[in-house]
Amino acid sequence: MAGILRWSVKLGAVGGALYLASTEKFFGTTKETADAYGRLKAAVTNSGYVQMLPEAPEMPKELSDGLGSIREYRRGFKQHWNDGVVFVFGKIAASPEYMAGLAASAKDLINSQAEAGGSSSAEEQKKEKEGDKSGDK
Repeated sequence: MAGILRWSVKLGAVGGALYLASTEKFFGTTKETADAYGRLKAAVTNSGYVQMLPEAPEMPKELSDGLGSIREYRRGFKQHWNDGVVFVFGKIAASPEYMAGLAASAKDLINSQAEAGGSSSAEEQKKEKEGDKSGDK
């Protein structure tokens, strides 16, 4: 029974939030969404809740100095990610030529193996085996 009540409260909260967002035009056009955001921001800013929040502390110098290196790393990460994507899709695009080259190499290998193995007849191979057996005794 408690499980049903818990899920009912959760579904009611989500449903109410979606209904409110829909009636306030959060899912409308770009202009309607911007207007709804402005109304929400004004309602929160003008309420007494913002004044009840404590002031944010000063950021230590050690952290603010490290933010620049984090930003640089993030830029570098994006570039490396993009380079990886370009490399992978380049290889995928070149795969037909690569596979054709592999097929030609496999064909040449099979032909050379067939030619080397096909030079002696089955009878000659049988005689060689018999000769090896008599030499072992």
